[in-house]
Amino acid sequence: MTRIPACGPEGPIRAMTTSWAPPAVRAVLFDFSGTLFQIGTYADRIRAAMAQPVDDAAMDVMLSGLEAGLSDPDVIEAQRGRDVSSSAHRHAFTAWYASVPELAPVADVLYGQLQAPEYWVPYADTGSTLVRLTRSGVALGVVSEDGGAAAAGLRSYVLPGRATPGSCRGLDAVLRLAHRV
Repeated sequence: MTRIPACGPEGPIRAMTTSWAPPAVRAVLFDFSGTLFQIGTYADRIRAAMAQPVDDAAMDVMLSGLEAGLSDPDVIEAQRGRDVSSSAHRHAFTAWYASVPELAPVADVLYGQLQAPEYWVPYADTGSTLVRLTRSGVALGVVSEDGGAAAAGLRSYVLPGRATPGSCRGLDAVLRLAHRV
């Protein structure tokens, strides 16, 4: 049996021997949001939810309100346990949206967009990565829990932040990890 080396925060604790080889990857779990797909921009989603056109100045006010809402004690409290049930998740998001007076009437519409496929855009490298892994015989799964795989001791890769919708996400690193390209 191959022993996987123990790793500290900076890497392996002991020097890796040349005889050790990582086991072949048989499956890859992907996070959905921010890894395979990105929700549309807040500005686009707000404009789609509002009954009337929104000019840039009004949009700036609403986006500033969302930013301010992130430090609102009521919004912060609503985030506690948001991922334990669908009702808690809905409450967390609608409370945040409704913290902006102009968005309160459309808070449910904005939340509904999170569940509507037309608002989710795949990253440019999502399709090709999934196809290559599938053709290589690697089983795929989609999950949604930031940090959960690493906390469980699974081999993982954290993608770089700040990717924009339609751009490459850096998923080629997953192909390299799978040793299947």
